[in-house]
Amino acid sequence: VLMPLFEAEIDPKFETEILSLRATLFSNLGLFEEAIKDNLESIERLEQLNDRRALATAYNNLGLQNHEIGDYRTAIEHYETSLKLAKDLNTPTLLAGYYSNTGLSYTAIDSFDVAEQYFNQALDISRQTSNPLILAQSLLNIGTVFSGRLQDERALDYFQESMELSRTYNLRYGILLNSVNLALTLHRLERYDEADPYFMRAESMLAETPAPFIQRTFDALYELQLRVNGDTLKADQVRSRLDALEDSLYSAEQQREALRLQAERKVRNTLAQNRQLTNTNRLLFLAVLGVLGFALAALKGFQKRNRKLQAEFEQFREKFNDEIAFEQRKQHIAPPEGQNLADSSMQNDEPWLTQQESRALAEADNLVLADIYRL
Repeated sequence: VLMPLFEAEIDPKFETEILSLRATLFSNLGLFEEAIKDNLESIERLEQLNDRRALATAYNNLGLQNHEIGDYRTAIEHYETSLKLAKDLNTPTLLAGYYSNTGLSYTAIDSFDVAEQYFNQALDISRQTSNPLILAQSLLNIGTVFSGRLQDERALDYFQESMELSRTYNLRYGILLNSVNLALTLHRLERYDEADPYFMRAESMLAETPAPFIQRTFDALYELQLRVNGDTLKADQVRSRLDALEDSLYSAEQQREALRLQAERKVRNTLAQNRQLTNTNRLLFLAVLGVLGFALAALKGFQKRNRKLQAEFEQFREKFNDEIAFEQRKQHIAPPEGQNLADSSMQNDEPWLTQQESRALAEADNLVLADIYRL
């Protein structure tokens, strides 16, 4: 019961969770360098805890963060580590996601053949597990491989299948990304009339759910589509929107630094509160120890006093018995059979025990018991 109070350090698992949460927060803010630092520290602790599932996730996240800063080869190394861990965990959905992420980093370095292999493995797993989200993602990723090779007709097939799944299961992010990809692909194929509905859908969705980096890519492409269609007025409007977005993304970098400091402050406060709780527990433990120590010391004192009183009582009883025996010998009176001369239950009118002597023995006996009972 007392062992949890004795903990003087923060629970390693709790601190690891805090680091992982902060890394996720930094990633969401676009502060990938800070996220990488926290993830690396988290991984060191997870290895000590031997939490293989959490390690697989941490390495995958580390790969994502390195991918975002353009360090694709380091990202691939981390993805490969997460894949090795995930293969031993029998978690096909995670495995498919890790294959997809690895393929994306290979796509970024134009290694389309290798990327296709990873995407196909993700696709095979997702078809076996019937997970629509992973399946839609895998199809979309393979489409990007063929798009990177400028094999737009083949890319179109994968984008369309991914779009169908996304619509069926209302995967809004999948619908958005496929709308942009289908618009791009059809634009490059000079099938402008077919591209228009996807441009309009993507523009509508981006207005409802802002995604600045997707918006930037979309606007650059949409401007070209509008100029091809001869809609110069709207093309100029999109150009102005793109310029404003570029400026806002630039100023957002300064805002991110303020948010990073705010996030660090929140985490420090959380850790401080946990330490305060731990210190409170430790003080409580010491207080309990102090009370127990005092009680033990008191018990030893009581036991010593008890032994002393018992010794005195035995001496008194022996002396008293000797005196009673002497009087009995003189009067030829014997005590009842089996009766202890020191028993306080004796009748006071017996000739061998006067009322005063009986009261004195009873008080002495009760005194010993009372000392033990008070403890």
